[in-house]
Amino acid sequence: MAKARIGVLGAGLMGHGIAQVFALSGHEVRVYDPSAQALSTLRERIANNLRDLDEDEGAAERVSPSSTIEDCVSAADFVVEAALEDLGVGRLDPPLLLRGDPAIVQRRG
Repeated sequence: MAKARIGVLGAGLMGHGIAQVFALSGHEVRVYDPSAQALSTLRERIANNLRDLDEDEGAAERVSPSSTIEDCVSAADFVVEAALEDLGVGRLDPPLLLRGDPAIVQRRG
């Protein structure tokens, strides 16, 4: 059985940590963030964390930055929103997230 494809909205501390856990478990992960800087350092931050934890740094290669929300969620089976509320990502209409038919949209409380 194929592993679920994951979309993560937000590449900050929480978002990149969520992506890291999924990638370490063998999932392909796409991450969206409006900050180009956060996306450009995404894999490096994950690889550094994995090295510090004495885990497989290669898992970071399963994480791909996405420059658009649509690219992040279009093929996702599961989407996690981990963005600051003031970035606007958390205010998206569910139909936009569901365009790619993910099974579940998880919002943090």
